[in-house]
Amino acid sequence: MIRSSAGNWPIGHLDFEVTAMRDLVAAPSSIFAQKAEQRLLLEGLRRIPLDHQIVLELYFWEPLRARDIADILEIPVGTVRTRIRRAKELLERAIEELADSREQLESITVPVAP
Repeated sequence: MIRSSAGNWPIGHLDFEVTAMRDLVAAPSSIFAQKAEQRLLLEGLRRIPLDHQIVLELYFWEPLRARDIADILEIPVGTVRTRIRRAKELLERAIEELADSREQLESITVPVAP
């Protein structure tokens, strides 16, 4: 049985008076917006110091705990936590400078606490 992209509705049992195309597939505009947000985040990351960028990438995308990052980088855990906090602040500022609009800025959130 074929399902929608969200996996919620079996395609064979759609009520065409209620179901819209957006319920079945991602709209091109939402795909474009997501890619724009990714580009904005990437460019923001490129504008912060490398030691901060590395810590953020390890913390959020790997995802490693502060203790693990400290072991990898051979620095104290407190230093890792400080870099994570500072990197988030720097990334947020960089994104604010790069964003074209308030809506674009609000679509990207940088978590506050490590």
